[in-house]
Amino acid sequence: MSLSDLERQVVESITPDEVVSLAARLVQTKSYAEDEWRIAAVLREALAASGLEVTSTDVRPGRPNLVATLGAGGAKGPRLVYCGHMDSVPAGDASTWTVDPFGGLVRDGKLYGRGASDDKGGLAGMAVAACALNRAGVKLGGSLILAAVCGEVQGNIGARALAADGLSADFGVVAEYSFADRVATCYRGALWGEVVVKGRSAHTGRPEQGVDAIKAAAEAVVPMLLRVGGEGPPHPLMPQAILGVNMIKGGTAPNMIADRCELTIDARFPPPTRVSDVEGRITAGLRECEGVYPGLDCKFRRLHAVEGFEVPEDHPAVSLLRSSVGDVTGSTEVPVIGKAGFSDANVFVREIGFPAVAYGPGNSTGVGPDEWVPVEALVTAARVYALFALRFLSSRAGA
Repeated sequence: MSLSDLERQVVESITPDEVVSLAARLVQTKSYAEDEWRIAAVLREALAASGLEVTSTDVRPGRPNLVATLGAGGAKGPRLVYCGHMDSVPAGDASTWTVDPFGGLVRDGKLYGRGASDDKGGLAGMAVAACALNRAGVKLGGSLILAAVCGEVQGNIGARALAADGLSADFGVVAEYSFADRVATCYRGALWGEVVVKGRSAHTGRPEQGVDAIKAAAEAVVPMLLRVGGEGPPHPLMPQAILGVNMIKGGTAPNMIADRCELTIDARFPPPTRVSDVEGRITAGLRECEGVYPGLDCKFRRLHAVEGFEVPEDHPAVSLLRSSVGDVTGSTEVPVIGKAGFSDANVFVREIGFPAVAYGPGNSTGVGPDEWVPVEALVTAARVYALFALRFLSSRAGA
């Protein structure tokens, strides 16, 4: 599909300087949890400068969702949601970075900094695309809803607030990385939970008088969790199911065996495995562990959960997005991929009920030191966002 005159005008109006400048400002703005209001202010300024009206709603104090709507509005025509999250994971130990995590350094064709890839680069591209469409005075046949949300990293807080406020759409794109040259049509589900292992304390020298919760956790509970977390059918586009025991706390004194051990887990699993499947395996496994250690009591508590999903690669909107990527990049092959994590797209598909995919610049450096995103990918993604919105909101794929 070649570009029309209008499409070419809009695409070429998006310059590297505009995209990189906004992406760098977002990276330079710390936005973990309570700091999200800061990045919202930067985005509001950028969007308002292009004449877009922006609404802000606090999901929690200092943690807003920012929404801008371009196009027909109301019930007229199709609705397309572009969504990026404003929060990022902490930078961690700055000594493990070779650059300032919040410097927004551009070097050797890469923008460095916390959130550059996950997913401030993509969010900047979506904002620039909306601004370009508005500046061009494009008359869309439907509505483009740009949502900058809070709390994705802490459990899709912002996306679920949008759901509670009645968000609906015909299709959605989240700004999560896909290297800017492919489209992610599926995500694994996730289950975060706490396992509490209760025993009975005793003197270290007389362990037979108690039930050692740490010993039981190490010998039985943790191996069981790792085993059941890897069960389930594989998926051709996604990694196998996996479970991490990522936090452990227990014990009260150096000379006492522990009467309590707490484990925090993170399970990831491809569809068709459901959250209830994983919870059922964990619960059954805990009953088995209790049978091995008489007097042991094990409980599981869900902290956060989201179902995995897959949108068919031949869905009309997916095909249109892939052709838009190809027309911007010049590629004749735009593959579909699956993602190892989860995103706000899981909420859109599984909890609201409209199809959504991930497309954005960046790579898997998102939670490690020296996170970066290619400058070329930033520009490519912004142009694809603008082109796809033009096409979707004036085509049968958006009907």
